[in-house]
Parts: sequence; C-alpha cells; structure tokens
Amino acid sequence: MITKIEIEGFKTFRNFEIEFSPFTVIAGANASGKSNLFDAIRLISRLAETDLKTAFNEQRGNSNELFTLYGSDEMADLMKFAVELLVNKKVKDNWGGEKEVKYTRLRYEIHIKRLVNEKNIEYLSIVHEKLIKLDSVKDYWIKNNISSENIAYWRPKVPVGKRGIPYIDTEEKNGITTIKVPADGRPGSGKETPANAISQTILSGINSVDYPHIFAAKEEMKSWKFLQLNSDSLREPTKKDLGMKDTITQKGENLASALFRIKNNDPYALKDI
Repeated sequence: MITKIEIEGFKTFRNFEIEFSPFTVIAGANASGKSNLFDAIRLISRLAETDLKTAFNEQRGNSNELFTLYGSDEMADLMKFAVELLVNKKVKDNWGGEKEVKYTRLRYEIHIKRLVNEKNIEYLSIVHEKLIKLDSVKDYWIKNNISSENIAYWRPKVPVGKRGIPYIDTEEKNGITTIKVPADGRPGSGKETPANAISQTILSGINSVDYPHIFAAKEEMKSWKFLQLNSDSLREPTKKDLGMKDTITQKGENLASALFRIKNNDPYALKDI
C-alpha cells in the first residue's frame, strides 16, 4: 500500500505531502484539489507500467497543463514525485519466478522535466529516479499503524548485513545523467542507462523477480485502483470466454466472477462482504 506521497510541480501542488493510514478519507470543498491528488497517484501508477507519453496523455488536460502554473505566464519545468510503500513480502512474475524481499518498506522518487529539442519542440525527460529501503529506526509510519505483534511480519529482521545502496539510483557520469540499477541479491554489476535515452521509467522496464525489490515496488504501484462504479456495469454478468476476467474493472464490470473468485479463495471473506 501507499503510505506517503510528496508532490512538487504537478498541477496545484507545491511542496505538498500527505501520509496515509490503512484507511484514509480525502474530503474537501469543490476545487480544493482532491481530484488533482488522485490524478497524481494515477500518473505514478501508470509510470510504473507504461512510457511517459502514454501515461501523460491519459491524464486530464494536455501534458503542459500538468505542470504547476506560477502566476499568469510562468510555468514549472520540473515535476517531482516521491511515494513511500509497504510492499508484499513475496513477489511472483509471469514466468513462474518467485522470491521473497528482504525489505518491505521502500521509497520511490521520480523527477520529470520539460525540455526543448533542436526543432523547438517540447518533450518530457526523466532526470531523476531512485528506489531505496526506508530506515527502520526512522520509520514511524509502521510503528504507528501496525500492531506490535504484526511488525515482525511486515518488517522482517534481516539476519546478515544491511542494504547500503539504492535499488535504483541517478548520478552524473561524464556530464551525462545516468540511471543505475545495481545487482539485487545476485552476482553481477547490474546495469546503467543514460537518462536521455529512455522514454519510460527504469521501474516500468523490470518484469521479473531478478530484481525483487524493484519488481515488488512496480507491482504495488500497478495495483492501485480507482473505482467509479456504475450500477449498470455492476449488474452485468461476466462474459464466459477464454480466460474469463475475475478482477473488477473501474466501472464495476466482472463483479460476479470477482465474487466467485473470492468465495473459492476464502468463503469467510465473501460473508464479510
């Protein structure tokens, strides 16, 4: 789950941050920024799955309009996001690979800049990307929101050594902004890529448990759902075709098959529903 978000340079947000409890209600007057907050979370989620152009084109308004406007004629050229996460202990990829992460508390940062090419056409570029583990000593969220008997499960003790380097990092190398992915618990030196050569986040390009902590963060961000339930969609029976979908959509489609899946997995959960 997402436990904290920091936003700078996106729509109406300047030096904004908010911490989420396991159940958080966002309330406010019209035009107070509620939808903008959800747009930011949705954008981060899509950046974990697709390229920059697609993620920004799915937002409300043009890409330029997503950058904070200062006054009437000055617009931010840099957008910054950071999210702190509680990820699943075990991750599994589409090839059957499965691993358990050492650290379930992670922080992901992404900075996106508006630039102009030689043809005077604006484009977006990633200028900073980082994924680190959170310091357990300073992690007050887990102390305040997870009961003492469950902390050991969600923040397991690491028997040997502590991770001192990021899982994703950005540095200047020979005058070029370079994004690095060190090896994660396996032999090898990892990989690095010039930031100006990529059109999507490094996070979105990790599709296996070879990099378990990056993959766990990606899967967590991809899982964020924004439901706008429609009564007609909720009533529709699930179509019986090959590979029948059993996950509810944003509008509420596939409710029947989703409930059937829940019943098979845990009948008591269905009773709670």
